[in-house]
Amino acid sequence: MRCGDLLGTDVGAALAAHAAAADPHTQYLKGALYSGVTAEAGTYSEIFDPPLSGTPTVQAEVVGGTALQFARVTSRSTEGFTVTAYEQSVVEVLGIDVVSGSATPTNGLTIDVLVVWP
Repeated sequence: MRCGDLLGTDVGAALAAHAAAADPHTQYLKGALYSGVTAEAGTYSEIFDPPLSGTPTVQAEVVGGTALQFARVTSRSTEGFTVTAYEQSVVEVLGIDVVSGSATPTNGLTIDVLVVWP
């Protein structure tokens, strides 16, 4: 009996899929949490010192904000990142509050940012 039969999978196929994966060892990723307050034009930025060896994944969120506030990662590189926080406006139409399609960059919002890199 082959080892794969015991596991219920084909070990050779599992190893081939593992080797072909873009990043088969995600357990070895490194990460850091940044926190700050948006400043001019609703932005919060950090510069990595030293620069990272690869472009990181960056996720951001507004902390303690409202349902109308959100954050977007506007740039990321091995050198650092920039996040911009926005607030959507509400307009009243026939007595009903409607969220408008436009959003305004917003200063003074607390932002948490998770950065993960290989």
